[in-house]
Amino acid sequence: MNTNASVLTKTKRKLTDIVPELVFVLLLIQPVLDIISYWATEWELTVYTTAFRFLMFAGVLLYSFLISDKKHLYFLFGGVIALYWILHVVACLHSPGGYASPFSDLNNLLRTVQLPLFALSFITFFKKSDLVPKESTMRFFCEHGDYDPFRPLLLHDRHAGLHVCRIPERVDGLGNGS
Repeated sequence: MNTNASVLTKTKRKLTDIVPELVFVLLLIQPVLDIISYWATEWELTVYTTAFRFLMFAGVLLYSFLISDKKHLYFLFGGVIALYWILHVVACLHSPGGYASPFSDLNNLLRTVQLPLFALSFITFFKKSDLVPKESTMRFFCEHGDYDPFRPLLLHDRHAGLHVCRIPERVDGLGNGS
């Protein structure tokens, strides 16, 4: 029993250690996803981008739940959403004409609760790591203040004491900061 608890503790610690990197990746891919979603709308392929965003949403929610010390808040929020959904379904079933579009309603419910659930996840991320705001912004700049758009993709080891990123005092055009 004690071994299982220590394995779970080590796993949770490892998951918590990557919080800054996860937040950075989430911030980095949002504009890319917006561009892809725009073109998917133009080409009428939104089902793929919507499915990907919901999978990403579920992954972020699961990850934040796993590292959270206050899992009861997630259960409470889930209970409120479930109660709301049950009352909505009952009201729709008793309306004239019956329940017209349950899948459309479920899609709208997920879109509605997505923002508060992302907020709950990000609150968990910020509480679990004080490095989130600092590292999320600093990764956009590499050492010596030179901006390199590909540098954020290279993750450094902050635990080994490597400080390869800093915010430059000024940036001349697209080139060197000083």
